[in-house]
Amino acid sequence: MVNRKKRTSISILWDILNVVRNGAKKTAIMNKANLSYELTEKYLNRLIDGGLVIKKDDTYVITNKGKELLEKIVTLRKKQEEIKQIIRDINKYFSDGTELVREDSITLRGSISRRTEKKATA
Repeated sequence: MVNRKKRTSISILWDILNVVRNGAKKTAIMNKANLSYELTEKYLNRLIDGGLVIKKDDTYVITNKGKELLEKIVTLRKKQEEIKQIIRDINKYFSDGTELVREDSITLRGSISRRTEKKATA
């Protein structure tokens, strides 16, 4: 049995944005980002709706806004690694192996699903 680790939405976004930096067709995005057709559609639609990717004919291309997001994700990943190192350093203070803070407690989770606001009725 293959042990597969579920990717976060941030990781999937990063993969797609990297693939479309120089333009890519949907099949190439699916293959290079290792996504199903359904997930590719879901994420591409969200990226297009957000103005992060545009579709020219049958090719998807990152926008300037998408490039900014890609840079932010890179920064976020670096900060996440820095925090993990701090957690490891903190946990070294306990010789009995106690984990005061778990590394996975700072893992980014969540999905790309659309969030709807419930309007308050007065």
